[in-house]
Amino acid sequence: MADIFAGCIPFHHTLRSGGGVGFLGVAEGNVAWLCLALTSTTLQCLLSLCLLFENLLQLHQPHVFLHLQSLMVDPLRIAMPWIVQAFSGFLEVRELLLLWDRMIGFDTLEVIAVLAASVFAYRRSALLAAQSARDVHLVLRDLIGLKVITLLQFSLFAHQYKDAP
Repeated sequence: MADIFAGCIPFHHTLRSGGGVGFLGVAEGNVAWLCLALTSTTLQCLLSLCLLFENLLQLHQPHVFLHLQSLMVDPLRIAMPWIVQAFSGFLEVRELLLLWDRMIGFDTLEVIAVLAASVFAYRRSALLAAQSARDVHLVLRDLIGLKVITLLQFSLFAHQYKDAP
């Protein structure tokens, strides 16, 4: 394939190798739309995802957020590559496709921000034990092995289990 999708961060390498569109089972027009949505240069798209991430983290993990602030670590600086690249290159391929399937199925990019906040929640204990910015970066460096659906379900439906007997 030509480099017509060179600006599409998540699909770039997949499409250049010629294997992506058929495997994803998405019409080429939809892939182009998704690439434009993910790499949009409009402030509203990226800023709204960043704001959602920060709001979720502050609301649901205030101790983690404050601890990171005390270590002079900006959580958004860590999560920004995940958000901008829609976790491409950070998750196993199967998990990445499950995430993108949810993005397409729910027709929203907000799933990316929810997952980013979920990663911080999942690694909460290790983050609270971190003594330096280096420790924080080591805890969040490797996302291989994370289960996207489990993390999303926990984040989206955890409130239902808080009041359960």
